[in-house]
Amino acid sequence: MKKKYIVIFIVVLFIVGVALYLFFPHPYIKPIKAEQNLEDFIIEESYVKLKNSSSNQIFYYKVKARKAKSFSIDVYKGDKNNLKATAQIFENFENLNKNNFQVGVGTISNTPVIKIDDSVHRIDEDRVWISENEKPVSGYHWLSQKYSPSKMNEPLILLTIYFSSTYSIHDNGSYYLKDFRPEDNFNYYIFTITFYDYDITKK
Repeated sequence: MKKKYIVIFIVVLFIVGVALYLFFPHPYIKPIKAEQNLEDFIIEESYVKLKNSSSNQIFYYKVKARKAKSFSIDVYKGDKNNLKATAQIFENFENLNKNNFQVGVGTISNTPVIKIDDSVHRIDEDRVWISENEKPVSGYHWLSQKYSPSKMNEPLILLTIYFSSTYSIHDNGSYYLKDFRPEDNFNYYIFTITFYDYDITKK
């Protein structure tokens, strides 16, 4: 009798799990390691070209979009008193593989760079260059573990670059931009990805 109830319980759990997966899916982000022979970016004055370069400045993610209808990747720059978006890259999911596509974010040649599958975007609005005195004090903090589910319509932090000439990094562990607390005496570049339940290209 007990075995019968156990089997019924397992079957019910399976059905509930399948239903949740099918009817309440969410996007998720899975960090991946870049292949050693993967082409990186070198920034020229007027265009972007692919060429061999150091790969440790770009961080890659596999993305499953599922039910999201569009997404944006935003680059924020500033300090505690003035942290604002400097650029936005958005795509429509109709043009992407919802089951699995690749996103790369980082900096090459002192310029923020975003790669979405095979398309490369150089973020040069307002000449968003990292100046010579903005040296990262301890590298980059990035989303290093798979994060699922991702909340719709809320910017998820993929990468944060800290700059300071006098202080060390103490990451506050924030996943979403609304929870991020900028500290005094730091400058930041923050790359976020936001999934939307509507098509932002038709706003």
